[in-house]
Amino acid sequence: MIIGVWGALALFWNTVFMTFIDKVGRRKLLIPSLFGMGAVMCVEATLVRYIDFSDPKANPDALRAAIAMFFAFSLFFTALGMISWIYQSEIFPTPIRARGSSLATATNWSLNLIFAQCSPIALTDIGYRYFYCFVGFNWAAMVVVWAFYPETAGRSLEEVEDVFSGKSVVELSDQGTGDESTVVATAPRSQIRHKGLHPLSMHPTDDIVSIIETSLSGSEKGIEVKEV
Repeated sequence: MIIGVWGALALFWNTVFMTFIDKVGRRKLLIPSLFGMGAVMCVEATLVRYIDFSDPKANPDALRAAIAMFFAFSLFFTALGMISWIYQSEIFPTPIRARGSSLATATNWSLNLIFAQCSPIALTDIGYRYFYCFVGFNWAAMVVVWAFYPETAGRSLEEVEDVFSGKSVVELSDQGTGDESTVVATAPRSQIRHKGLHPLSMHPTDDIVSIIETSLSGSEKGIEVKEV
């Protein structure tokens, strides 16, 4: 019954979070999520340390608290559970987004398998101390998110690329009329046509010649291309 209620609540929390996940932002949801999961694991570890739940005469209030922590963890996990699929599909450049997302997904499920197989053994050998491992994981991840994860909410995929790398700058100079004024335009890397991309290549070369179509209409201009 508890598993069934947990599954129904997970569906409910995901539906709720979907309504504002793009308005609040990734970082503002990830940091409280990771902190909350670590705090819940601290409480759970303390309960498991001092209460023998196999004893039918164990404190019933402690048992209720342990079950409550189970549902509290479900609430805090929702943000991480959703953003872990969104963020990894946003941060990769266009030429390697499919491969990067595939690798991130494979890593996610592989670690799930490892923990599912190792957790029963760890709980048997070290007991409540195993919960503190997850406290460390979550709080370390919280620091990493705070220090290194840029905000991607409200940005297009092209704008997200500009957060992680420089822009390609295109200088347009009018050489036919004697006017020495220069127009500078910028384009995200995802709008640059990639030339000679091997299916397994992780370092495609940039071909910037075709990124301007309408800027030169009606006049002849020389094009000088620089990448910074």
